Amino acid sequence: MAEYISTFTTGFSEVISKSLVKLLPGAKVLKVYDGLVDYLYNGSEENIKNIVVFNNSYLVIKKFQGKNSEMTSMAKNIIILDKLPKSQKTFRIRYSQNNQFVGINKTYT
Repeated sequence: MAEYISTFTTGFSEVISKSLVKLLPGAKVLKVYDGLVDYLYNGSEENIKNIVVFNNSYLVIKKFQGKNSEMTSMAKNIIILDKLPKSQKTFRIRYSQNNQFVGINKTYT
């Protein structure tokens, strides 16, 4: 199953947690944060795009945790281009600390 994260309006964590499996049959919720849900789904990406309560959705290609989550370490170890779907022409790297997206030092871009 592919892993995704999707953002939604904060304050709806309980609703998303209960509704996601109905909106995406076969989905498995891994973790719900305030404004973000991390889940597994094996269906079409089009189904995810059609969920109107999601603001943005991303395919999770790789995760880093602990000592490996320092930006320099990630930049040296990430190899993702061969894992992108053939239809995918662009990708975005999101970096968060304590469930808050943070900017990346321009030296890494």
